[in-house]
Amino acid sequence: MYSYNRTSSAYDFSQYDTVLDTVPRKAKKPIPRSEDNIKVHKTAVARSGAWVKTTVFVIAVILVALFYVSTKATISELSTEISTVSSDLKEAQRENVRLQTELGNMVTLSKVDELATSSLGLQKTAKSQVKYITVHDNTMVQSAGKETNIFAQLKAWADNTAEFLGF
Repeated sequence: MYSYNRTSSAYDFSQYDTVLDTVPRKAKKPIPRSEDNIKVHKTAVARSGAWVKTTVFVIAVILVALFYVSTKATISELSTEISTVSSDLKEAQRENVRLQTELGNMVTLSKVDELATSSLGLQKTAKSQVKYITVHDNTMVQSAGKETNIFAQLKAWADNTAEFLGF
């Protein structure tokens, strides 16, 4: 995984050897420290595409934020529209009450009398304009001749039935 310098050049313990040590040691050649010996490896995170994951996560967060803002804006617009429609409804209800009151005032007898005299040019009847007629009592009935045609009789029967039923 990682390449380490596994030499002990930093800690040279050969100077502390005792005289009793009879085995000569090999002279170790110190490893030169240069930039060539240091290798920088890419980490597993960098090779696995973390920048792609980070970019996708940031885009997802931005999309969620935009969705949240757009829903709040939509809610605000709808709330404004609801309040506008509610105020229009209250105005229409007040107008309806006013018109119902005006209609109730127009049906009074004094308004009808005023409308008849001013708009239609009618006048109240005087006593000299009233003529009484006499009607004979209910026992006297005049009848026209009977219809002899069968179709005329059927039509008369249909008319009488319709009149009886209220048509």
